[in-house]
This record gives sequence, structure tokens and C-alpha cells, in this order.
Amino acid sequence: MPDGAQGRVDTVVANELLARAVPGSARTILQIGRGDGWIAPSLQRRRPAPVVYGVDSFASDVTETSGLDGYEEVDLDRDVPALDPGSVDCIVYADVLPRIIDPLAALVRHRALLSGSGTVVCSIPNLQHQSVVTGILRGVFPYIAGTLLDPSYLRLFTSASIMQLLLDAGYAPDTVARIEDPGATAVADAGAPLLELLGVGASDAERDLRTIKLIVRGTALPDVDPHDEVPVTFVACVNDDAQLDANLRRSPCLSDAGPHELLVFRGCASAAEGLNAGIEQARNELVVLLHQDVYIPARWPARMVAQWRLAERRGGPIGIGGVFGVLDRRVPFDAIGRVVHRDRLLEHRTLPADVNGLDELLMVVPRGTPLRVDAELGWHLYGTDLALQAQERELRVVVLDAPCHHNSLTGRVPWKYRESERVLARKWEKLLPIHTNLSSIGSWLIDGTDGTDAMAEPGLPDAPAPEPSGTSTGADLVARLRREQAALNTELEQARLQVASMQASPFWRARQVYATVRDRLTRHP
Repeated sequence: MPDGAQGRVDTVVANELLARAVPGSARTILQIGRGDGWIAPSLQRRRPAPVVYGVDSFASDVTETSGLDGYEEVDLDRDVPALDPGSVDCIVYADVLPRIIDPLAALVRHRALLSGSGTVVCSIPNLQHQSVVTGILRGVFPYIAGTLLDPSYLRLFTSASIMQLLLDAGYAPDTVARIEDPGATAVADAGAPLLELLGVGASDAERDLRTIKLIVRGTALPDVDPHDEVPVTFVACVNDDAQLDANLRRSPCLSDAGPHELLVFRGCASAAEGLNAGIEQARNELVVLLHQDVYIPARWPARMVAQWRLAERRGGPIGIGGVFGVLDRRVPFDAIGRVVHRDRLLEHRTLPADVNGLDELLMVVPRGTPLRVDAELGWHLYGTDLALQAQERELRVVVLDAPCHHNSLTGRVPWKYRESERVLARKWEKLLPIHTNLSSIGSWLIDGTDGTDAMAEPGLPDAPAPEPSGTSTGADLVARLRREQAALNTELEQARLQVASMQASPFWRARQVYATVRDRLTRHP
């Protein structure tokens, strides 16, 4: 690998980003592991300055404790720092989780030290950095002190694995900063055909390839009573067993010893084919319909059931629930829910709550539900459709506070999404426009006018589609522009995919070789 490419970082920058991730409201802070240095000097510039304690392992050879209000050496694999339970507002793990034998057990042990609104902040070396990836492709995996492959690391993390670890420990995690280098573009561009083969867009991969370290913050989730847990049936359509095995099947509640049921359906023509069969075959009262790339964290079934019961006590029986959705389908991008999407926490409003629409990444229905997924929708927007079906039957649609990890390989919109929009528009034409978390569905999808006046003057901007009341608002224009941008992004992504595939073909490479030889002969006859 090129000199210095093994993921070395500027320690001043790393410490400053770690300090910034600590909430300004934190008055007592515990830093576990020295990492790139104690962040106490940065925190003490705040007014009022917080109390900062430092803890590290016996083998750390720490000699400098500047700025700390107290320092202790402990066995991080067994012991808890000598602080009172509930006395700490934020625990900072500075590059220490990779050095612990069982980081999940350590996070759970330390949880008792946090106050009710406590948070954790972690700096995590990123295994997906280009230096590690390109090294593996060259057959090199060098353990070098001070790099992403430090010999002291017992565990290695990616952005997905740290999200799942914190969820299992009872936190809602979010990536708040990345320490990056700019040299990943060439690697991502050259590897575009391989990335497409794996289902990962080059633009999505480039961000992880240039990330040296992740700065992640986790907010403590409410404790759950294990007695709330009841057997649940999970149903998923599968077309990628690697994604299934890396996410859903790895979920702690779906271990062989667990009481829950997992039904997977392969070779389906549409989501309806598998999910409807799962509802009919389920042996448990609550049926969870979800994607193959969703990770269900520890204690999630108990958390979901507790939320389901709470919502029922507040408003009566539930027709269908979910973890993310749309509060009001008449309002553009009116998101509600709490879920980790890839490496970011999507968090909106107070839960549980009655809503107008659901995202299909995860939904919950009673086993005896009359609702069924519409095969005409293919693989998209059936959450919106099921919510509309439920409301048509006067059944409640609810978003529950039960965070999970949607570990999607890419953030781009599949090109078939537009056809699902048209099907939904035709089916629910009387309710248009319908706004989802991703797009705005209007009559323009049916008549092809995009809401414009057929006599509009050429060259002028299109007018926004009017609301049923006849009024036109700025929200309409924003919705239309976002809709058009999503459609353009989809078209551009498809064009880029085609170019990448073409460039990967032997015919393209042969053409390039021929062009190079021809140019040389032209210059030197």
C-alpha cells in the first residue's frame, strides 16, 4: 500500500470531533480509553465546564492525565468504573470498543452509570477504508500499530456493525461525523462494475472507502420488560441470501434457541406472493413483514409488543403497525418514526402514534388480518397501500417506537419504483395526491401531464399540481421539484450503471487497447 495509506489520522482533528459529539447538556462525562488523547481540554472550554473522568485498562501505560478530574485503571473486560449509578451524562468510548473481548457485554455493564437521558459517543476505526479493502485485494492484511489494523484490536467494525452493536446494547445510534481522506474516488470509479455486481452503488461505496474513522453517538432507549415478549412470526421475501444471513438471520431473537418463527420465501414474482403466504402460514398472533436486509436488535420483540399494547390502551385495536411512516399523507415528506437507515438515525415525533402511511421496511399485522399485499404493486409502495386498505376498513394504522437497522446496500431508488407509483395512483385515484417518505404521487402519473397546463407556453417552468381545494402552495412546488429530482436521479443512476457495465466488458477493453495502439501508430508512423 502507498506510504501513509493505512488509515492514520490527525489526532487533534479526531479529538475535536469526538468532543463535539458530546451533547452540550452533559455535565458529567466519562471517557473510557485514551484513544488519540483525552478530550478533557476540549470539553473544558465549554461554559460551564463539565466534570470529566478518565478510565483505561491496566496495560495502557497512561502517563498523561492532563485536564481530567479523576483517573482510574480497570479491567475493561470485567469491571465497571467506580462511579455512582446514574451519575454520568455521557460515556465516551475512544477507540476502545475494538480492544475489548466482548464490547456488547461492556456496553451493557456500563449502561447503569448513565443518567436517564444519557448518551454514549464512540470513535470507531472503519474496516471499509480503501487502505484495508485494496490491501485485501492485493493479498495484504498488515497489522501495524497506530493504523486501522492495530495489533491491539480484537474486533473490527464497519459502519453497519457498529450500528447493530449499539442497538443490541439498548441505544439508538447515529453517525455524527466521519474522519475522511479524499483519495477514494479513483478506487470507487475503477471498482464500479464490481460494486454494481454486489448491488452497491459506486457513490454509496465511495463514502465508506474514504472514511478512516466513524464518530457515532447513541441515545439510551427506554428499558423493556422481558415479560412483554411473546412469540412473533417474521416473514421476508429473499433474493439475496448473503444479505439475509448478514442481517435478518443474524438477529439475536432469531437464534435457534429463540421462541420466534422465521418464514422466508424465495423466487417470488412480487412481494405479495411471499408476504401474503407468510400471513396465512404464521403460527403466532403477531406477524412481522420485513425486508431481508433488516437487523432486529436484542429485546426488540419485547419492545415492539410493549408499544403495541400501549397503543391499544390509548386508542383501541390496531389494524397494522410499523416503525416508520407518514403522519399525514396530504403533507409532503411528513415523516414519523425512529429507525436506523444504513448509518443514520431517522427520528421524528413522539411515538406510538396513529398515522396515514407506512414504510414497508418493517410492518406488523395480527395473524387474522383481512389486509393483503397487492401483487400489482410489485416490490414497492405496498406499505402505503396496506395503510390505505386499513383506513378504508376503519382499522388503525400506527407507528411504534421499536428501532431496528435497515442495512440497505444502496440509497438509490430502483427504476421500477415509478411503475409502482402509477399502479398506486390508479388504484387510489380519488385520494390523490398521496405523499410518501420518498415521493409525491399525483394524477400526473395517470394522465402523463405532470400537472401542467396543456396550453402552457413552451420554455416556462411547469406549474405545480393544485390541491383538491383548488389552492396552490409553496409545499406543492417543493413536492413537485423533489419528485422530478428523484426521477432524474433514477435515470442518471441507470445510465451510469449501463456505462459501468459496458466498460467492464471485454469488448470495451479490447476497444480501448485498439484505440491506444492506433494513437501510438498515428503519432509515430
